Amino acid sequence: MFAGLAARDPGNIGLARGVRALLAGPALFALGLEVFHNDTVAIMAIFAAVSALVFADFGGTVRERLIAYSVLACVGGALMAFGTAVAGSPVVSVLVAFVAVFAVRFAGNVGPRFAAAVSPAVLGLMLGLLVPAPVAQIPDRLLGWIIASAVAAVLAVTVMAHRPSVRVVDVAADAAGRLADSLRVALTSADSDARAEALNMVVRARAAIRSVALVPSRPSGPGARDVARRQILDRLIRVAGVLETTLKVSEPVELSREMRDFGLAAAALLDASAATLRDPAAGTQLDDALQALDGARERGFARLEQLAGDTVDGDVLVDRIDAGFAARASAVHGEAIATEVAALTGHVIAAAGGGSTPPPARASTELRTRVGRFADAYVEPISVWFRDAFRAAFALSVAVAVAQALQLDHAFWVALGTLSVLRSTALATGQDAVRAAWGTGLGVAVSSLVLVAVGDQAGWLWVGVIVCSFLLAYLPIVAGFVWGQAAFTVFVVMLFNIVEPTGWHTGLIRIENVGLGVLVSTAVAFMFWPRRIEPLLQQLIARASTHAGALLVRVVRAAGNEEDVDASTNALAAEEARARAALVELMTQRRGHPAGATPWIERLAIASHTRSAANAVLRLRGLVDAAPIPEPLQGALESAASAVADGLAPGVGAPDPPIEPSVDADTRAAAVATITGGAGSRRGVVRGLLVRDWLLALATQCEQRP
Repeated sequence: MFAGLAARDPGNIGLARGVRALLAGPALFALGLEVFHNDTVAIMAIFAAVSALVFADFGGTVRERLIAYSVLACVGGALMAFGTAVAGSPVVSVLVAFVAVFAVRFAGNVGPRFAAAVSPAVLGLMLGLLVPAPVAQIPDRLLGWIIASAVAAVLAVTVMAHRPSVRVVDVAADAAGRLADSLRVALTSADSDARAEALNMVVRARAAIRSVALVPSRPSGPGARDVARRQILDRLIRVAGVLETTLKVSEPVELSREMRDFGLAAAALLDASAATLRDPAAGTQLDDALQALDGARERGFARLEQLAGDTVDGDVLVDRIDAGFAARASAVHGEAIATEVAALTGHVIAAAGGGSTPPPARASTELRTRVGRFADAYVEPISVWFRDAFRAAFALSVAVAVAQALQLDHAFWVALGTLSVLRSTALATGQDAVRAAWGTGLGVAVSSLVLVAVGDQAGWLWVGVIVCSFLLAYLPIVAGFVWGQAAFTVFVVMLFNIVEPTGWHTGLIRIENVGLGVLVSTAVAFMFWPRRIEPLLQQLIARASTHAGALLVRVVRAAGNEEDVDASTNALAAEEARARAALVELMTQRRGHPAGATPWIERLAIASHTRSAANAVLRLRGLVDAAPIPEPLQGALESAASAVADGLAPGVGAPDPPIEPSVDADTRAAAVATITGGAGSRRGVVRGLLVRDWLLALATQCEQRP
């Protein structure tokens, strides 16, 4: 049994939350009743502690987590106090609920710590609005809230402390090391068994990355560290994709020594990134690896120019250059990974000559700047985060209006019922509504049986509070939503019977109030964007893919100035962000069936890869001394870029007719004719063939798109 529970609670997250709630809740409740002799302090303290410890699980260092809990204490306390102050006016209460919930819920997507603070902050507001109290009781409420927040902060960093981001970093470090080893095999070995084993290692690394990528707990938002972790995962996925294609080639073309050394330098950079992720003190390895890569690149490109001058057979030269794509692509992605690792670990990369990836464009990480970028990307109705915030704000404002109009006892439970079942679709909301009803009914039945057995004996009621403090945090993770609702129902029945014995009637009131909340959530879900997420996700991926294709065409044509390219890149990044948010929502809905999200992941990945390819093509202007590409080859590359853009635009499925054969044949024919005819400079020919690398890779990905 214990093994089964442990399997359902990876990382012991549920166990940790349950233990903390067990230690904090009953003790704070007793403190309020027995020391302060104040029911208000007691109830506020236990609810604040439970909400902070069950819903808010901040990541980061101890210092960062303590700061996050302190900020939550201030924000939640302020919302609770403000809600208490305006609760006497129904109209103002409804308006405050809508504005505050929208702001808090929307801002929660700025980053993981913001997301963790959403539920406790909203619950603080609802406690103020829906638990009637005179303004004179605000100090008592604040006292209970602040004491509970302080205790929660201490327990969170001392009792079974865990940091979810650590697993992401560990997986990234392990995958980088595995991919580095596989890259060495791809570059140096023609042995089929060795290449097969390396391919298996790549597949395992890719699966491990997928386990922490694009899931509800994945880092999100524009915070510097959040972006760094996401970019590291994305780039590692791209390296894995390149290596899978390369290792499947049964008869690899032998590389020049210079190009092989270039690839080995990229593998060494991946190793240095892995070492720095494991131990930030190893960050100096990144400088050495980047400088070595710059030198290897220079020698590799010089060798390509020599080959372009010495080779008479254009087909041979094209094949030789194509064979080195794994080395060059791994170097491009490896540089980006190293830069993100440096940003994540706080290491400043020394200036290097030639071609090192510059620091991330997000050098300015002030909160105001980050929030501004976030608002630019998501403040529009097509954004799932905008829709989620609007839906939640409308539902909770309706819940406040209903609760106050009917003058319900324990009206706070109406808001809690609304919040607990509201989902992004009407179907998901309806399913959770049924589960909430079952769970609440089960909890009332259990609590009634307990009360019949023990009556109003305070000792047994305290036992119930203590046990349920643990279960309400632990059961939702290991047993599901229904059992969590049941445990919480028993908890509140026992709790309020200690303060004011009312027997099983408290349970009936909870059924009534939760039922109202469920009805509100269901109605709102049917009113606003009730459809499944897939049609919206398809639309968002199509938009991102169209922007990606347009950026690629602009870069290949060398059309527009640097500001135009930057504007196109930023627009594509915003489209990707909106699509990624919808994809995370899909993963949330399909938590039990993650395979159904795989086609969507692959489609968005191609759009994201196109942005990387466009950046790589743009950088070639400087790396190959800005040599102009001979006109016949340039024209073929522009046509190929347009064909890739057309194939990308729908954002779904492989293009029909296939574009890969035409991209390969047309650009090869133009390259061979250019080489044979001696048109243009050797550097221009090399640069054109390197651009062809990326176009052909993108065309291949389009053909493989599910």
